[in-house]
Amino acid sequence: MQRVVHLALAVFALTCLVGGLNWVSSSAPLHAQQPATAADSVDAEGASNRAEPRGRLPVFYSRVVSGDQRDEIYAIQGRYRSEIEALERQLDELRDRMMEEIEGVLTAEQRTRVEELRAEARARREQKASESEADGETAAN
Repeated sequence: MQRVVHLALAVFALTCLVGGLNWVSSSAPLHAQQPATAADSVDAEGASNRAEPRGRLPVFYSRVVSGDQRDEIYAIQGRYRSEIEALERQLDELRDRMMEEIEGVLTAEQRTRVEELRAEARARREQKASESEADGETAAN
């Protein structure tokens, strides 16, 4: 039991860390980003002409920072990107291990029922998505 509590706390701590870093680094709405330029265009084959991803400014920063500050912020985000991605992978692994352990508590019948419930939910989502697509096509015509 104590191991499960420690695992849950570790997952929670990593979730807070990664979630907080993601929020800080990418919480700006799309309209708050720098407008596309000729350097950001797409060529005839559909490939981007941009050398590398730049990142996203935090909310409201686009209204107050200069171009040099924007580039410096993108560079800072770039320096942290690989570490954040590694933490996200570690968090995914912890969640997977936790779910395996949690599912180990269930009886075979309970696991079967959980799978049935997941399948039903998946079918409802797919049905709703297909209805939304049909509604969109009807509205477009």
